[in-house]
Amino acid sequence: MTWALYLDESGSVEPHSLPLENGQTPVFTIAGVALPLDRWREYDRDFLYLKREFFSKEIDASSKSDTRWEIKGSDLIAPRNNKSTRNRAFLIRVFELIKK
Repeated sequence: MTWALYLDESGSVEPHSLPLENGQTPVFTIAGVALPLDRWREYDRDFLYLKREFFSKEIDASSKSDTRWEIKGSDLIAPRNNKSTRNRAFLIRVFELIKK
C-alpha cells in the first residue's frame, strides 16, 4: 500500500526569553498524518467540504479560492479562541475524518 504523508511544523526553534515576549513561542513541534493514497481524493473532498461548511464567510472574504484558503491551527486552539464552539466542532469533525 502507498501512503500520502502530510507533515506540518509549528512554533520556533529560536531561543526564547522569560517572560515571553509578544509572539514568542517556547515550543517547536512537528506533527503529521499518513493517509492511504488510494483514498486521497476522498479525504481531500471531505476536508474541503468541512472548510466550506465551517468557514465559508472567511473564505468568501479572502482573495483565495476555497482550495487555497488555510485555517491555521493556532487560530483554532489559541487561548483567545478557547470558547469557540465552531472551532471545537470543526476539529472534532477533522479528527473523525482522519479516523475513518
